[in-house]
Amino acid sequence: MSLRSAPKKRSRLKLPTDEYRVLCRSVHSRDGWRCRIPHCKARTGLHAHHVVFRSQQGDDASYNLLTVCNHHHEEIHQYRIIILPLKEGEEINCDEGVKWLVVGK
Repeated sequence: MSLRSAPKKRSRLKLPTDEYRVLCRSVHSRDGWRCRIPHCKARTGLHAHHVVFRSQQGDDASYNLLTVCNHHHEEIHQYRIIILPLKEGEEINCDEGVKWLVVGK
């Protein structure tokens, strides 16, 4: 009888604080220094939101970050706004390859 060990969890990419701050600024710049939730024009109180949450092994990487305002960031974490990855080949009008679909509840 062979015993198998459980598959190891992939560890998430976690940047040092200074590098993370630089990454957040670059994400804000990529997103035009405004909230990416459709129809929101907020340019203040911006956050770099982890689409795949850190608690779910979401990486500190530009492909996993989206600029949102404070209000919408709270809405996301209260599951009033859902952000889903697009399927392979699916397209939406977005900048620089950000591949997320925003769905309001």
